[in-house]
Amino acid sequence: MGDTRILAALFEQTRPLLDNASKSDVSLPVSFLDDLYMSRDTEDLLLIYSKWCRRLTKSDRCSVSLDDGADAVVKHALDSDFAYGNGIRHDVNNTAVGEVFQSCETVFIPDLSEIYLEDTQQVSAMGYRAAILAPIVTGSRSFGTLASSYRELPCDTGILLVLTQAIARCLATQLLVIKQMENLNEMAQTDALTGAKNRHFLMKQLGPLWEGWRKSAAPFCYVSIDIDHFKRINDAHGHDVGDAVLCEIVRRLQSVSRQGDHVVRTGGEEFGIILRDLPLAQAIPITRRLKAAVTAKPFDVGDTALDVTISVGLANVTDDDRGIDDALKRSDAALYHAKKVGRDLIVVSKENEFFPQDEVLT
Repeated sequence: MGDTRILAALFEQTRPLLDNASKSDVSLPVSFLDDLYMSRDTEDLLLIYSKWCRRLTKSDRCSVSLDDGADAVVKHALDSDFAYGNGIRHDVNNTAVGEVFQSCETVFIPDLSEIYLEDTQQVSAMGYRAAILAPIVTGSRSFGTLASSYRELPCDTGILLVLTQAIARCLATQLLVIKQMENLNEMAQTDALTGAKNRHFLMKQLGPLWEGWRKSAAPFCYVSIDIDHFKRINDAHGHDVGDAVLCEIVRRLQSVSRQGDHVVRTGGEEFGIILRDLPLAQAIPITRRLKAAVTAKPFDVGDTALDVTISVGLANVTDDDRGIDDALKRSDAALYHAKKVGRDLIVVSKENEFFPQDEVLT
């Protein structure tokens, strides 16, 4: 606790240094912007920032630590002559990088050895004397901390503070844009009503899946699902109840799905699930589990308790398939066969014939 109070005092001492520093002396070279433009992904972007921050602030070490969403900041990029591995996790409390992240304030630490916090002592033990830490923040959104460390006490501290802060804010702006793009991409692939993935998501998965089968015979199966007599539910109880049933079915399917198996809403009351890396024999018990999760108990929707059943088709990719659509069409055909012969069934497509699940030789 005492060391966090010392750090708080350093925050107070840093503010006038920032206020009095000339902002007009701060500029970012075009070559830095060129490198940013050529970055391939977020990891590459963070490495470019750590490299250029070290160069521009004339520091001996620069690290980028980002919020992991679980009360910690994790080091994701480092430019240093003394590497201390990426992936190091620091609690947001009782660490300098964590305090800067939480307070959204820049700080100059003239003597790291005097601050008995986990990260300051680690960096001090490597032979660094001083450090400048700036929050990676834009508006009200804080992403983490940018830290520059020095073996000797730096000159022109005010300028270095402003420069580090400017680089950190530039990084924050880019991370915000990346996050917004990820959110938009997620929205574009998610069904607005149920939260399941949508057909657009499914189409993006099919190409790589087929390539995996074609090149290395990585097996997979496809499950087609349709709610039995869904129109009756809508007609008898209203579309609000129907929508609630759709959402609950997705929740139940997701609750028993393997990690990486996404529930996709492919139509009004139709769903699909890709079962990756599974031959047909191993996919059958998983399909049973999916169906049981839906039908095991009634759906309580307001004052209404509904017994909802589903019909299910299952098919695997085979050597005879000319494309991935062949496997999906067989799964759909098995589903329609299940509805034709009585509903509330799992029907498996095998060697161009349809079998109730219990009759498939495994």
